[in-house]
Amino acid sequence: MMKRNLKRDRSAPLLLTGYGAYGYPVEAGFSSNRLSLVDRGFVYAIAHVRGGSEKGWHWYREGKLAKKTNTFSDFIAVSEYLIKHGWSTGGKVVAHGGSAGGTLIGAVGNMRPDLYAGMIAEVPFVDVLNTMLDETLPLTPPEWPEWGDPIRDSAAFRTILTYSPYENARRIIRRSLRWPD
Repeated sequence: MMKRNLKRDRSAPLLLTGYGAYGYPVEAGFSSNRLSLVDRGFVYAIAHVRGGSEKGWHWYREGKLAKKTNTFSDFIAVSEYLIKHGWSTGGKVVAHGGSAGGTLIGAVGNMRPDLYAGMIAEVPFVDVLNTMLDETLPLTPPEWPEWGDPIRDSAAFRTILTYSPYENARRIIRRSLRWPD
C-alpha cells in the first residue's frame, strides 16, 4: 500500500510485515496506523511467507519443522524483490513481526542485516532452542509439532540451532563489530 502519487525511485521508506507460523494467514485489513505511515510517504507491504496458509495448507507445511527456514528465505526474497523493483532500498526497509513473527524478524535480521534499516519485533519468540529444550514449560510440548522436539530429535535440534535468533545473535555481533571468533 502506498500513496497514489508515490514514485518508485527507491526513495520511500518501506515497512514489511510477516508472520509465517501455525498456518495463520496475515490478511490485509484496515489500520489507521498504516494509513498514517502511508500518508507520510511510507510503502507498506505484507510478506506471505511459508508457515502461514495464505496460499493453502501446503504453504503452511512447507514452513514448519525441518522446513522452517523457508519462512525466513521467503521474507528475504520479498525484501529483495521490493528493493529490486524500486519500492525502496536496503537502507530504508524496516521488518516487522510479532510473537512467532518475532522469530521471523530476529532470524532475517541475523541472516541479512544489510537489507534492513530496522527491525520491529513485538513480543518476539526469539529464544526458540532454549524454550523447546525445556519440557517443564507448559507451552513447550504443545509447540513441538510446529517447531520440532530438539530433546528427542537431533535433526530438529540442528535445524532450530541454524535459525534461533538468540543463538545466532553472537555470530552477527562478531561480524558487525569485527570481533575475533
